[in-house]
Amino acid sequence: MIISGLFSHLRIPIFGRRRRIIKIEVPPDLLVDARGLPGDLPGDVPFVLPITSSALHSEKTRWCIVGDILLEYYGVPKVVGDIEICLPSEDLANAFSAVKSLGEFCYPFRPLRGHYTRHAAPHSRFRVKGMNQCFVFIPAEAYGLSSADFSRLLYPSLINFPLLPLPTYIQGLCVALANEP
Repeated sequence: MIISGLFSHLRIPIFGRRRRIIKIEVPPDLLVDARGLPGDLPGDVPFVLPITSSALHSEKTRWCIVGDILLEYYGVPKVVGDIEICLPSEDLANAFSAVKSLGEFCYPFRPLRGHYTRHAAPHSRFRVKGMNQCFVFIPAEAYGLSSADFSRLLYPSLINFPLLPLPTYIQGLCVALANEP
């Protein structure tokens, strides 16, 4: 019994004690930022992305995927969080019009929190109603791209959504982080 007394705080099952389960309460507004293991793709992305894409195309908005989904496409093991959509500043009004046309599908949401996502914090973020999924509109200029550069660099991908080339995204991310206050 001396051994079990010394190790009773460990709750090791071999001593006949049950493990304590610690429950962590996560507020609902933070749950949307909490993701699974590296490489996990939230189940809501395949539902949200086509609807958002269709709305943006109906408004004739130039756009592309950046952020976690772009990195996932290139095989970078990372947790997929918000859907980051890059578009020229002049197309932002069309993008907001597209979001309004979706009606109750989504609503404006608080800025991103966290060190990894600080480059997207100042930009418009929307949460999809009834899901733990958000999307963010990030102007191309935040990545150091002009409107002409943006149109020239886009290319179709195997996932049926336009992507920014990985080197351009990485360089733009460096520019965005270097220019932050």
